[in-house]
Amino acid sequence: MAKKIKLAADDLTVARKKLIRQKGEIEKLMAELIIIRKKLALQKEDKGKRAAELGIANIELVFQDEEKEKRAAELIIANKELVFQNGEKEKRAAELVIADIELDFQSKEKEKREIATKELEAFSYAAKRASQYARSLIEASLDPLFTISPAGKITDMNNASVNITGIPREKLIGTDFFNYFTEPDKARKGYKEVFAKGFVADYPLTIRDHKLTDVLFNGSVYKDEQGKYLAW
Repeated sequence: MAKKIKLAADDLTVARKKLIRQKGEIEKLMAELIIIRKKLALQKEDKGKRAAELGIANIELVFQDEEKEKRAAELIIANKELVFQNGEKEKRAAELVIADIELDFQSKEKEKREIATKELEAFSYAAKRASQYARSLIEASLDPLFTISPAGKITDMNNASVNITGIPREKLIGTDFFNYFTEPDKARKGYKEVFAKGFVADYPLTIRDHKLTDVLFNGSVYKDEQGKYLAW
Protein backbone atom coordinates (compact mmCIF):
# COMPACT_ATOMS: atom_id res chain seq x y z
CA MET A 1 0.00 0.00 0.00
CA ALA A 2 2.75 2.36 0.94
CA LYS A 3 4.49 1.44 -2.31
CA LYS A 4 1.43 2.40 -4.34
CA ILE A 5 1.20 5.75 -2.60
CA LYS A 6 4.85 6.42 -3.35
CA LEU A 7 4.34 5.53 -6.98
CA ALA A 8 1.36 7.85 -7.18
CA ALA A 9 3.40 10.65 -5.56
CA ASP A 10 6.22 10.06 -8.02
CA ASP A 11 3.78 10.19 -10.91
CA LEU A 12 2.29 13.37 -9.56
CA THR A 13 5.75 14.89 -9.28
CA VAL A 14 6.53 13.88 -12.82
CA ALA A 15 3.18 15.24 -13.94
CA ARG A 16 3.85 18.51 -12.13
CA LYS A 17 7.28 18.78 -13.72
CA LYS A 18 5.71 18.04 -17.08
CA LEU A 19 3.07 20.71 -16.43
CA ILE A 20 5.76 23.14 -15.40
CA ARG A 21 7.68 22.36 -18.55
CA GLN A 22 4.52 22.68 -20.63
CA LYS A 23 3.67 25.91 -18.86
CA GLY A 24 7.14 27.19 -19.68
CA GLU A 25 6.71 26.08 -23.28
CA ILE A 26 3.32 27.77 -23.42
CA GLU A 27 4.80 30.96 -21.98
CA LYS A 28 7.57 30.82 -24.56
CA LEU A 29 4.98 30.26 -27.25
CA MET A 30 2.91 33.16 -25.90
CA ALA A 31 6.02 35.37 -25.84
CA GLU A 32 6.89 34.33 -29.38
CA LEU A 33 3.30 34.91 -30.40
CA ILE A 34 3.40 38.41 -28.91
CA ILE A 35 6.66 39.08 -30.75
CA ILE A 36 5.14 37.72 -33.95
CA ARG A 37 2.07 39.91 -33.43
CA LYS A 38 4.29 42.93 -32.82
CA LYS A 39 6.26 42.09 -35.95
CA LEU A 40 3.03 41.69 -37.87
CA ALA A 41 1.80 44.99 -36.46
CA LEU A 42 5.09 46.67 -37.43
CA GLN A 43 4.95 45.09 -40.85
CA LYS A 44 1.36 46.23 -41.23
CA GLU A 45 2.36 49.69 -40.10
CA ASP A 46 5.30 49.64 -42.53
CA LYS A 47 2.98 48.47 -45.28
CA GLY A 48 0.60 51.30 -44.41
CA LYS A 49 3.49 53.79 -44.49
CA ARG A 50 4.74 52.37 -47.76
CA ALA A 51 1.23 52.47 -49.17
CA ALA A 52 0.89 56.08 -48.04
CA GLU A 53 4.33 56.88 -49.45
CA LEU A 54 3.38 55.09 -52.64
CA GLY A 55 0.17 57.14 -52.80
CA ILE A 56 2.17 60.32 -52.25
CA ALA A 57 4.70 59.15 -54.84
CA ASN A 58 1.87 58.50 -57.30
CA ILE A 59 0.41 61.95 -56.63
CA GLU A 60 3.86 63.50 -57.08
CA LEU A 61 4.32 61.50 -60.28
CA VAL A 62 0.95 62.70 -61.60
CA PHE A 63 1.90 66.26 -60.62
CA GLN A 64 5.27 65.92 -62.35
CA ASP A 65 3.59 64.51 -65.44
CA GLU A 66 1.18 67.45 -65.47
CA GLU A 67 4.07 69.85 -65.00
CA LYS A 68 5.93 68.14 -67.84
CA GLU A 69 2.85 68.49 -70.05
CA LYS A 70 2.54 72.16 -69.06
CA ARG A 71 6.21 72.78 -69.80
CA ALA A 72 5.88 70.90 -73.08
CA ALA A 73 2.86 73.09 -73.99
CA GLU A 74 4.78 76.21 -72.88
CA LEU A 75 7.74 75.05 -74.95
CA ILE A 76 5.52 74.65 -77.99
CA ILE A 77 4.11 78.14 -77.45
CA ALA A 78 7.62 79.50 -76.88
CA ASN A 79 8.79 77.85 -80.11
CA LYS A 80 5.85 79.34 -82.00
CA GLU A 81 6.61 82.75 -80.48
CA LEU A 82 10.27 82.34 -81.44
CA VAL A 83 9.29 81.43 -85.01
CA PHE A 84 6.96 84.45 -85.10
CA GLN A 85 9.66 86.75 -83.73
CA ASN A 86 12.17 85.39 -86.23
CA GLY A 87 9.63 86.03 -88.98
CA GLU A 88 9.07 89.57 -87.69
CA LYS A 89 12.84 90.13 -87.52
CA GLU A 90 13.18 88.94 -91.11
CA LYS A 91 10.34 91.26 -92.16
CA ARG A 92 11.91 94.20 -90.37
CA ALA A 93 15.29 93.33 -91.90
CA ALA A 94 13.68 93.20 -95.36
CA GLU A 95 11.84 96.48 -94.67
CA LEU A 96 15.12 98.02 -93.52
CA VAL A 97 16.81 96.90 -96.72
CA ILE A 98 13.95 98.38 -98.76
CA ALA A 99 14.09 101.57 -96.67
CA ASP A 100 17.84 101.82 -97.29
CA ILE A 101 17.29 101.31 -101.01
CA GLU A 102 14.49 103.89 -101.01
CA LEU A 103 16.65 106.32 -99.02
CA ASP A 104 19.53 105.83 -101.42
CA PHE A 105 17.14 106.29 -104.36
CA GLN A 106 15.68 109.45 -102.82
CA SER A 107 19.17 110.80 -102.12
CA LYS A 108 20.16 110.18 -105.73
CA GLU A 109 16.88 111.68 -106.96
CA LYS A 110 17.47 114.70 -104.71
CA GLU A 111 20.94 115.11 -106.14
CA LYS A 112 19.50 114.79 -109.66
CA ARG A 113 16.81 117.37 -108.86
CA GLU A 114 19.39 119.71 -107.37
CA ILE A 115 21.58 119.32 -110.46
CA ALA A 116 18.53 119.74 -112.73
CA THR A 117 17.42 122.80 -110.74
CA LYS A 118 20.85 124.35 -111.02
CA GLU A 119 20.96 123.56 -114.74
CA LEU A 120 17.43 124.96 -115.16
CA GLU A 121 18.36 128.07 -113.23
CA ALA A 122 21.48 128.44 -115.37
CA PHE A 123 19.43 127.84 -118.53
CA SER A 124 16.72 130.25 -117.36
CA TYR A 125 19.34 132.85 -116.60
CA ALA A 126 20.99 132.29 -119.97
CA ALA A 127 17.60 132.37 -121.70
CA LYS A 128 16.69 135.54 -119.84
CA ARG A 129 19.97 137.12 -120.83
CA ALA A 130 19.46 135.97 -124.41
CA SER A 131 15.90 137.30 -124.38
CA GLN A 132 17.09 140.59 -122.97
CA TYR A 133 19.83 140.71 -125.59
CA ALA A 134 17.36 139.88 -128.38
CA ARG A 135 14.92 142.46 -127.04
CA SER A 136 17.68 145.07 -126.93
CA LEU A 137 18.52 144.31 -130.58
CA ILE A 138 14.85 144.46 -131.57
CA GLU A 139 14.28 147.72 -129.73
CA ALA A 140 17.44 149.17 -131.25
CA SER A 141 15.94 148.76 -134.73
CA LEU A 142 14.32 151.88 -136.21
CA ASP A 143 12.16 149.70 -138.48
CA PRO A 144 8.84 148.36 -137.15
CA LEU A 145 9.15 144.69 -136.13
CA PHE A 146 6.26 142.34 -135.28
CA THR A 147 5.92 138.69 -134.19
CA ILE A 148 2.79 137.11 -135.64
CA SER A 149 1.06 133.83 -134.70
CA PRO A 150 0.06 131.29 -137.39
CA ALA A 151 -3.49 132.69 -137.00
CA GLY A 152 -2.26 136.15 -137.98
CA LYS A 153 -2.50 137.68 -134.49
CA ILE A 154 0.16 140.11 -133.24
CA THR A 155 2.00 138.56 -130.27
CA ASP A 156 4.78 141.15 -129.79
CA MET A 157 6.36 144.24 -131.38
CA ASN A 158 9.12 146.78 -130.87
CA ASN A 159 8.75 150.44 -129.94
CA ALA A 160 9.15 151.48 -133.58
CA SER A 161 5.94 149.55 -134.35
CA VAL A 162 4.13 151.33 -131.51
CA ASN A 163 5.41 154.71 -132.72
CA ILE A 164 4.50 154.18 -136.37
CA THR A 165 0.97 152.88 -135.66
CA GLY A 166 0.33 155.28 -132.79
CA ILE A 167 -1.36 152.44 -130.87
CA PRO A 168 -0.18 151.30 -127.37
CA ARG A 169 1.54 147.94 -127.12
CA GLU A 170 -1.20 146.35 -124.96
CA LYS A 171 -3.83 147.24 -127.57
CA LEU A 172 -1.78 145.95 -130.51
CA ILE A 173 -1.21 142.51 -128.93
CA GLY A 174 -3.89 140.02 -130.00
CA THR A 175 -5.18 142.06 -132.94
CA ASP A 176 -5.00 141.07 -136.63
CA PHE A 177 -1.69 142.03 -138.26
CA PHE A 178 -3.13 142.78 -141.70
CA ASN A 179 -5.65 145.35 -140.38
CA TYR A 180 -2.83 147.93 -139.97
CA PHE A 181 -2.19 148.20 -143.71
CA THR A 182 -4.05 150.08 -146.44
CA GLU A 183 -4.58 146.81 -148.30
CA PRO A 184 -5.52 144.19 -145.66
CA ASP A 185 -6.03 141.43 -148.24
CA LYS A 186 -2.58 142.02 -149.72
CA ALA A 187 -1.07 142.04 -146.22
CA ARG A 188 -2.92 138.79 -145.43
CA LYS A 189 -1.58 137.22 -148.62
CA GLY A 190 1.95 138.26 -147.69
CA TYR A 191 1.74 136.83 -144.19
CA LYS A 192 0.35 133.54 -145.53
CA GLU A 193 3.26 133.33 -147.98
CA VAL A 194 5.64 133.53 -145.03
CA PHE A 195 4.13 130.37 -143.50
CA ALA A 196 3.84 128.69 -146.90
CA LYS A 197 7.40 129.39 -148.07
CA GLY A 198 9.15 129.99 -144.75
CA PHE A 199 10.04 133.59 -145.65
CA VAL A 200 9.06 136.65 -147.69
CA ALA A 201 11.48 139.38 -148.83
CA ASP A 202 10.79 142.97 -149.91
CA TYR A 203 7.01 142.56 -150.12
CA PRO A 204 5.59 146.08 -150.71
CA LEU A 205 2.91 147.32 -148.31
CA THR A 206 1.65 150.63 -146.99
CA ILE A 207 1.23 151.14 -143.26
CA ARG A 208 -1.99 152.84 -142.27
CA ASP A 209 -0.50 155.68 -140.23
CA HIS A 210 -0.87 159.45 -140.45
CA LYS A 211 1.63 159.49 -143.35
CA LEU A 212 0.59 156.19 -145.07
CA THR A 213 4.22 155.04 -145.01
CA ASP A 214 5.35 152.67 -147.77
CA VAL A 215 7.41 149.75 -146.47
CA LEU A 216 9.08 146.62 -147.79
CA PHE A 217 7.73 143.74 -145.76
CA ASN A 218 10.25 141.00 -144.84
CA GLY A 219 9.23 137.95 -142.81
CA SER A 220 10.49 134.51 -141.77
CA VAL A 221 9.13 131.79 -139.53
CA TYR A 222 10.59 130.12 -136.45
CA LYS A 223 9.62 126.69 -135.17
CA ASP A 224 9.70 124.72 -131.93
CA GLU A 225 11.83 121.61 -131.36
CA GLN A 226 9.16 119.44 -133.02
CA GLY A 227 9.24 121.62 -136.16
CA LYS A 228 5.89 123.25 -135.44
CA TYR A 229 5.45 126.87 -136.49
CA LEU A 230 5.34 129.25 -133.56
CA ALA A 231 5.35 132.68 -135.20
CA TRP A 232 7.16 134.88 -137.65
